[in-house]
Amino acid sequence: MFAYMMGIAWRSMRRNPWLTLLLVGGIALGIAVSNSFVTVMYVMGGHPIPEKEGTLFYVEMDAWDPQRPWDDDKPEVPPDQLTWMDAQAVLASDIPSHKVVMYKSEVTVHPESKEVRPYRALARMCTSDFFSMFDVPFAHGSGWGRDADKGPEPVVVLSFETNNKLFGGEDSVGKTIRLEDRDFKIAGVMGPWRPVPKFYDTHNGAYDEIEAIYMPLMFAEPMELWSTGNTSNQKQFDRSKFKNIMGSETV
Repeated sequence: MFAYMMGIAWRSMRRNPWLTLLLVGGIALGIAVSNSFVTVMYVMGGHPIPEKEGTLFYVEMDAWDPQRPWDDDKPEVPPDQLTWMDAQAVLASDIPSHKVVMYKSEVTVHPESKEVRPYRALARMCTSDFFSMFDVPFAHGSGWGRDADKGPEPVVVLSFETNNKLFGGEDSVGKTIRLEDRDFKIAGVMGPWRPVPKFYDTHNGAYDEIEAIYMPLMFAEPMELWSTGNTSNQKQFDRSKFKNIMGSETV
């Protein structure tokens, strides 16, 4: 039977070679696309840091108006981010052994080189445990310590690409970089790192590039570094002043 079917296929291919190639190509394309989708779903569905499954958690708190659910379709679901005040309470808690509070912002970088003009760069305002909790690789130096969070101390970590742009890829640990109107000491330079998806912040572009600069969170208030990520609020208030946002119910 197999030989008979092969004979029919051979005669059909000789009679209509282009149609046969088209059919074979279509079947091959379908198999390739379906396999690709299955592979992507398998990879994306896996834990980004398998060895920390069951120990690494994302905190949610329901600080929303009980008369006005965060999600009308699912009133039991809390907001997907925290208010500044609740985040500070989590940070002060001794329940987790490690914790990171963070948000995405933007700063003006003033390069030392006259050949590079000042430019705006995305920054991640975060606490020191960011680097250990998410297994961030380092090419030079390291992240800052918890004492620098409390200061806060003027220290930063640069992405691999930012270090290449500003310092030609050399070890820049200990050097100074000017951000906005302040000087910061470089504590570390990341190695090449591009988590896909960007699992540590899926609210603000899960497939975007990582931030260029990482700064201690507590510089947010003295430097008034506004969030460039997603924000939501349940009440009206004066948004013209930075301190009002920090004391509001904005998530």
